[in-house]
Amino acid sequence: MEVKFTKSKGLCRSKGSYDSARLEIRALESGMTTESSRASMDEDAKSPIRKVRITPGKSETNELAQGCFEDLWKHMGGNVTLEETRRYYDLMACHFDEEMADQQYNGPQIVVDKLAELGISKDARILDVGCGTGLLGKALSEAGFSQVDGVDMSEEMLRQAEKKSVYLKTLLLAVEPEADLSPINGDPYDAICLLSSFQPGHVSPLALEKLAMLLRPGGKVVWARSSSIPPKHLTGPFQKEEWLRIKDGLSTKGLQPVEEGTVERFNRDRPGLFGIFLKN
Repeated sequence: MEVKFTKSKGLCRSKGSYDSARLEIRALESGMTTESSRASMDEDAKSPIRKVRITPGKSETNELAQGCFEDLWKHMGGNVTLEETRRYYDLMACHFDEEMADQQYNGPQIVVDKLAELGISKDARILDVGCGTGLLGKALSEAGFSQVDGVDMSEEMLRQAEKKSVYLKTLLLAVEPEADLSPINGDPYDAICLLSSFQPGHVSPLALEKLAMLLRPGGKVVWARSSSIPPKHLTGPFQKEEWLRIKDGLSTKGLQPVEEGTVERFNRDRPGLFGIFLKN
């Protein structure tokens, strides 16, 4: 079943809207609501975001970032839904880049380096799936790649990405196994990148077969993510045995696993994971 998202309410357009998000979190946390916070909670009444704990002494940016992220995994783990993930990123969007800089996030450069190792040309058509605020798009642009499109399920994250002017086009879309990807039209892509989006609550391994349909023969899928996700949260298709089964199935359908391993310093001193597929 395809998830359809309603238009966001501009949660990340100003300092005032960020304060409103914090007010909403605090009201839910204490069991108290105001008319404004109650109105903004209607469509997300079951979101785990409401259980966020504010950390004293943190900057406002880090309060929301740390609280939301820890809550998302602690309370939901591998069962976090796409709608809950979308809500988190809508709240975080205008502060996301600052948080990633604070974490010394090196994911974008890791993906750029992998594309270089694979010999992907600078005029290659690239699709950034789960492009977020455009951090990978920016790194690709700085490396000389000029034919890059971005897709994300958070309207607020896309808003931030568009400000960077690094994508030829952006599209608001949740990439799921049953999703209609026809809006991503045009010529086939030479590479599809999933940076920190190939994880629970984001893009499922079951969606790789459909994404492969957007690749030209010889095209590559490159994914990378942090290795710090607790194993107990890697459920369903992310569970080790199930992931092996899915890769075997993809091999029979023309998407061949080429490489999978670890990379150093994905963020700060923590390692990351990566994988590469080739379309036959």
